[in-house]
Amino acid sequence: MSTLKECLSTIFGSLSLGNLFVECDNFDDEFVIVKKTYFKAALKCHPDKGGDAAVFRELHTAFEVCS
Repeated sequence: MSTLKECLSTIFGSLSLGNLFVECDNFDDEFVIVKKTYFKAALKCHPDKGGDAAVFRELHTAFEVCS
């Protein structure tokens, strides 16, 4: 992943990125949304929870780039 848009697309999946941050007043508010979405996605694809390790690594890498 080389761009922030690609990383956000990995974290948010099929959600439209266009209107996600409209109600945010600052960067911290936006990061809270990214972090919550990451943790929800991580619970679904974590290898200990029956998910795919490769998908989890990709998701985790995308979150590290965003943070």
